[in-house]
Amino acid sequence: MRILIVGSDPRQGLLYYPVRLACAMKALGHEVQVATWGDHAQTPGLRNEATKGGLELLSIPSLANAGVRALLSPSLALRRAVWTWRPDVVQTFGPVSNAQAFVAGVRALRIVSVEAMGHGSKSPWPARAGAMLLRPLAHAVVALCKEEVGRLRRAWVPAKQLRVIYNPIDCDDLVGKAARAETERSAFLTALRAPTDAKLVGYFANFQIRKRHSLVLRAFAEISPSHRNTYLVLAGEGEELATCKHLAAALRIADRVVFPGRLATGSSIALLASMDVVVHASSAETFGYSIVEPLLFGRPTIVARTGIATEVEDAGAAIVVALDDQVAMARHLHEVLSGTSAFKPRVDTARWVRENFDVPVIARRYLDLYGELDRKYRSASR
Repeated sequence: MRILIVGSDPRQGLLYYPVRLACAMKALGHEVQVATWGDHAQTPGLRNEATKGGLELLSIPSLANAGVRALLSPSLALRRAVWTWRPDVVQTFGPVSNAQAFVAGVRALRIVSVEAMGHGSKSPWPARAGAMLLRPLAHAVVALCKEEVGRLRRAWVPAKQLRVIYNPIDCDDLVGKAARAETERSAFLTALRAPTDAKLVGYFANFQIRKRHSLVLRAFAEISPSHRNTYLVLAGEGEELATCKHLAAALRIADRVVFPGRLATGSSIALLASMDVVVHASSAETFGYSIVEPLLFGRPTIVARTGIATEVEDAGAAIVVALDDQVAMARHLHEVLSGTSAFKPRVDTARWVRENFDVPVIARRYLDLYGELDRKYRSASR
């Protein structure tokens, strides 16, 4: 099967996980090309990794344009690039890229995975605008978790178009980076001038309103008198960072809240793997990497019920609380730190992550979907 993956966005460039999926599909015997809108990449060396994996990269002009120009300019370049190759499948990760492939005249099965489509907006209309592009132009729409199916249905994506395939997680790569966990933790505590037996609570997410860092700060302030040897680590950057620093000061916990900023990927993963507890309080996610990743390292995890948290709760892999429930977040955090929590995972969390999210697993699920659609539409055309 010939598969074209549109694996980039204007801001980050070539994206890590579409490239990893493409490499996995290539290793399974398929012809795969990856279209990228620019020459930059999400992570250093990604373009070289793609080339080493035998992928052909199609460079398409940047999506810096807006409106009709955003559809037509890259689409014409895409049409020229694939005119002689004729893919069987076009896999994109958003409704606009899918529309570009359609306008380009790429006649193939079009599958769209919805990475982001108004999920952080209080208004339903951004998602509905995306759905208007999906309904007539996509053969299948992939939701990244069960909760997303409901949201996309409410945005008027037809049920017959929807499938669930999780985002992939490069488990071997993350475990390799986590090998430095003890070293990273020791250096982190030394820099804090904290005792070696101090406990660390981590929340690794960019500072956006929907991430609810303020809830985590207030929950931590509530339990801090009973846990004076515990530090809250809020790693990331974003527009709400200054607000959260002011809140930590107002709650009189600034001396035990650490804002290390955006960490390099290796350091971030190693530090995450060393946390005593990991929390995630976001009110809206299409998936939620930071919900799943700590489970790969066996970290006690407390998350709000959004995105992939429904599957996490069904598996009994982590403590899941209601959205915006500060009382429950504080209670469970206190119990885990005190060693009095009644929660015990029902699964080996590391194994559960590998069996459900590892890159080869997700690549095969996409290939199964492509095969199903190919059979369906080929028989319909006879």
